Amino acid sequence: MPLIVHWPKGITAKGEIRHQFHYVTDVAPTVYEVAGVEVPEVYRGVTQMPLAGASMRYSFAQADAEGRKTSQYFEMVGHRAMYHEGWKAVTRHVHGVPFDDDRWELYHVELDPSECHDLALEEPDRLADLIARWWRDAELYGALPLDDRNIELFGARFRDYSPHPTSRHYTYLPPLSLVPPQAAAGIGGRSWDLDARVRRDGGTGGVIMAMGNENAGLSLFVHDDHLVFDYNIFGEHHVLTSSRTVPAGECSIGVKFRRGGNDADVTLTLNGDEVGTQHLPLVMRIISTSGMGIGRDFASPVSMYYDDEYPFEGRIERVDIQLISVNQSDDGETAAREGMARQ
Repeated sequence: MPLIVHWPKGITAKGEIRHQFHYVTDVAPTVYEVAGVEVPEVYRGVTQMPLAGASMRYSFAQADAEGRKTSQYFEMVGHRAMYHEGWKAVTRHVHGVPFDDDRWELYHVELDPSECHDLALEEPDRLADLIARWWRDAELYGALPLDDRNIELFGARFRDYSPHPTSRHYTYLPPLSLVPPQAAAGIGGRSWDLDARVRRDGGTGGVIMAMGNENAGLSLFVHDDHLVFDYNIFGEHHVLTSSRTVPAGECSIGVKFRRGGNDADVTLTLNGDEVGTQHLPLVMRIISTSGMGIGRDFASPVSMYYDDEYPFEGRIERVDIQLISVNQSDDGETAAREGMARQ
């Protein structure tokens, strides 16, 4: 995958290509070196994980410089690979198959960058060495234990002592930074209520709650003095606008989201009065991996009504979200699906 580096004050070359091997883990070390930041081994008394990467800055001034990235491990949903000094071992994992039964391939990527010629049978000792290196680095950088779950990893895990309260009631008191998806209210594929207490002047607007990004997500915001709910189903926008304006001053803003089967109905409320209802043809089970923003849209804009974070111009006192189970077995079924996925 290509990477474009733009640094007018530090790079004199223009339009040139570098061929040294590097990986996404090398972006942070590069930024640290350019900024003159030394990564601490201990921070606030806590030993930090080792930095998994190598700076690319050395290549900026010299196109043919010898590559300083000698090794890199890879892992995603059980698929694994190990690069070392121009060679790469790769295995494609089949969900449910024991990891020890995965077949490894070997490629001399320095001469065969498209990985067309599998040399596993010709170089068994080299392959064994790369596999051993993978296990060593996977342990060093926290990739173990292996987990071949896929979509199940993105759902909320409602466990005791987790960020998810047993009441399934979430209260947010701004100002807040981006809430990670693992800690945000798990509204994907569920019925839920939102109640926001806000104060604003007439003519002001902005995002109250947004989750996701321009590819998929939802956003609740005030625009042109009206309450707007945009449910972005992979680029297909379903927009509900309140039938009356949001009153100036203190106001209670609400959303009632009720899932049917694969569809849902959403209702907007102002000070307890219903001001608009819309049917949604599809309920997204996973909203996004971008997290939740309260008071602004932190990711790429969910809605086409704005093109930036669209911060709320008034004051948000609090936002409460209550998850509602369609039946008592909802949480149990979710846990069961996750448990089966681990078998």
